[in-house]
Amino acid sequence: MKQGKKNINQYNRVCILDTLRPLFLYLLISSQEEIQSTYFFFSEGVAPSIRKNLPHTFISKFQYKRYGRLGAYLYRMILRFTASCRWSVLRKAELFAQDHEFYAMSLIGSRNYTLLEDGSANYTFTRRKHSPIDPLRRFLFGAPVAGPYGDNPKAKEIIMTGLYDTPFMREKNTTKIDINALFYATDTDKQNKIMQIFGIQRTDIKDLAQKSVVLFTQTFSEDKIMSESEKVEVYKNILSRYDNSQIVIKTHPRETTDYRKLFPGIYIFDKIVPMELLSALGVRFKKAVTVNSTAAASLPYQVEIDWVGIKIHPAIEKAFEGMAIQK
Repeated sequence: MKQGKKNINQYNRVCILDTLRPLFLYLLISSQEEIQSTYFFFSEGVAPSIRKNLPHTFISKFQYKRYGRLGAYLYRMILRFTASCRWSVLRKAELFAQDHEFYAMSLIGSRNYTLLEDGSANYTFTRRKHSPIDPLRRFLFGAPVAGPYGDNPKAKEIIMTGLYDTPFMREKNTTKIDINALFYATDTDKQNKIMQIFGIQRTDIKDLAQKSVVLFTQTFSEDKIMSESEKVEVYKNILSRYDNSQIVIKTHPRETTDYRKLFPGIYIFDKIVPMELLSALGVRFKKAVTVNSTAAASLPYQVEIDWVGIKIHPAIEKAFEGMAIQK
C-alpha cells in the first residue's frame, strides 16, 4: 500500500526498522490486517526495493560520517520534541522497534514498546552502567534508561528466536518464536505476500535449492580497501577451490561489482532478502564460504563454514587487523 492511501490516525501500529531480519520477524508475527495497519519508519538499512512494498512515512537519511556525533545528538533531539506532532500515530499506536537504531528512542519517547530481535547482538551486548545524567538523556533523546537491545524497562516484550541462552534474556518478558514453524503455519496468501515484499519468486527457491555452497562476497572495493580488479582476483582465487556448478555467489547489498559479467558460469543471487526466509522456504546450503563476513555465521541452521581469512590479500589484512572476526 502506498503512502497517502490511509489517514495516519487509522494506523494501529508503528514499526521502526533498520535491517531485514526484524522486518521478517515482524511480518511473521503479524496478520495481514495488522501489517496493512502498520506505519513503518525505515532507515536506509532497508533497501528501496523492499520499502516500496510497504506503507511508510519516514526514511532516515542522516549521514553520521558527514555530520558527526554532535550532528547525531541534534538530529535525535529535534526528533524527540517534534516526532509526536509530525506523526500523531506515535501517540497511540502499538510500537515495535529495533531500539539500537540511533533515532528509534527519539520516536518512541517515554512509551512502552516491543523489541524485535536483530541477531546475536541481542544476546552478547555489554550492559551499560547507569549514569547520573540518565534523566537528562531520557528527557533529550527518549528513554535509554540502561541500554539498547531490550535492556530497558520500556521494552515490555522481546520477540526472540533463542539463538543463545543468556541470564539477561531470562530476566526479561520474552516471547520465543520458531521462524520455520511460524512460516509453515502461515497460510499461502500471507507466505506469497512476504515473498512479494522481499522480491522472491518460487523459481529463485528452485534454483537455489540445487546448490550446496554459498559464497558471501564483501564490499572491499566499495569501501576503498582495494581496487575492483584486486577484489575480483581475490574471488577468482577462492572460486578456483570449488566446483562452480554447486556455487551460489550471494552479493552484499552495497556492492556494485557486476558478478554476472565476470563469472558467467556461476549462479549469482543479488536479491536483498533475509537468509531466514530462504531457510524457511527450504534452501539449506551445506557449506558457506567467505573471507570474513559475519553473514556466514548468521545462517539459521548448522552449516560448515570455510573462513578464507584476511591473509588472502595484504590490503584486506591491513584493513581488518585487530578486529574481532578476521580468521
